[in-house]
Amino acid sequence: MMYKNSKTINKIALLFGIFSIMFSACTKNDTPPVLPPLGSFKMDFSNFQEEKSTELFIGNWAYSTATVSIFNIYASATIVVPAAAYNIALDQVPEYIGDDQWLWSFDFPVYGANYQAKLTATAKRKGKTHWEMRIDRLGTNAFTNFLWFEGETVADQSAEWIIYDSPSSPVEVISTHWEKYDDSDNGTLRYTLTRSGDSYYNSTIEWGIANEGNYNRFYNIYRSDENSDINILWTTADGSGRVKSPKHFNDEEWHCWNKYLLDDTCY
Repeated sequence: MMYKNSKTINKIALLFGIFSIMFSACTKNDTPPVLPPLGSFKMDFSNFQEEKSTELFIGNWAYSTATVSIFNIYASATIVVPAAAYNIALDQVPEYIGDDQWLWSFDFPVYGANYQAKLTATAKRKGKTHWEMRIDRLGTNAFTNFLWFEGETVADQSAEWIIYDSPSSPVEVISTHWEKYDDSDNGTLRYTLTRSGDSYYNSTIEWGIANEGNYNRFYNIYRSDENSDINILWTTADGSGRVKSPKHFNDEEWHCWNKYLLDDTCY
């Protein structure tokens, strides 16, 4: 009698296990992967836009801006359309399409041109997700199914993206790495220029939140064309900042500018 009861209990346990697995398989796809914030993809260059000036005493800021502009030019030529698509995807609700995959599908305009985006996310192990953004352009200069960027995220804590140039030149031009470091969306974002054969190949720029004196932002830059390291600190409050570039200034000192962008004494 005890033997039969034991067999019955084992069968019930087995059935319960099977139903648990089936239930997990049916419900595990209810929550789509989290797309990290736009700052994990698009770097902020807003404080270092080149300006024409007749002022003779803006050398430190001008040098910093010219250095940052190298990376801004690459990003502007490549990231405008995919960044716009990324930003819109953040507010879209994806569709589950099976095999641990979700699809974000939407139309969007950029500079008068109309595009269609299809962003797919494939869930991997240990919280990792692989992403692919394919974009169509409609009308003049149309193209279809161009893989503009792809990458991998770990929850909303880190992201790595590979960005391709254009449909006519589908080569890798920028790779990125982002890491979140507090409970907000703040993190450090690094670009590496990866176009093979380019004079700036393997140059890097890293942006992040600083906490050094009055300065609250930083860039750490490596220029492969001259094998030099450049460090820039500035404050978003008034635009003042400082730069250190041993190769350019022939010293290890900081070189400052004030809120008027004029060269100033470092304190």
